[in-house]
Amino acid sequence: GVSMSATYLKPIIGNGYTINHDDNLVSITVDRTGEGKFFGFGVGQKVEVKVLDNNRIYEITDKHQFKAYIDDVDILPTLYVKETKRDENTNDLTITAYDALEKANNHYTNELVVSENPSIREFAEACAVLLGLGIQAPYEEFDFVGQVNTEGTETIRDLLNDIAEATQTFYYIN
Repeated sequence: GVSMSATYLKPIIGNGYTINHDDNLVSITVDRTGEGKFFGFGVGQKVEVKVLDNNRIYEITDKHQFKAYIDDVDILPTLYVKETKRDENTNDLTITAYDALEKANNHYTNELVVSENPSIREFAEACAVLLGLGIQAPYEEFDFVGQVNTEGTETIRDLLNDIAEATQTFYYIN
């Protein structure tokens, strides 16, 4: 994990809390998550944020999203809250959040909008659109049109892993 000293957290969706390092933001720890092969996997980011909440004003749930900033520069992709834990003794609130790659586990290939005979690039771009992201896939390997067999029940993360393996790449959310 990497520990960062962010200036503030800013909500994307939520009750409008901006949590500043000067008052309640205690720490941000970033861990890279992924599978162990050299090619064919995605690198995700798990973020744990500790906030001092003596007055118990923060009501943060898994419906919230936020960005982390240092000197007005966002340092991480949009983070989606997965869980929160409150220490009853210290009033520390620990927020665990992930980038959009975690969301890819909750979507399936039957949700993708692709042509009848899609290229790998079209599949990758459709995954990015479904997750609300852009994509940079400049390599010609992504233009391959062939048999991409999906049953509709595979997760988007599994499909992205397969695309990365077929193109001998790995991927991450930026």
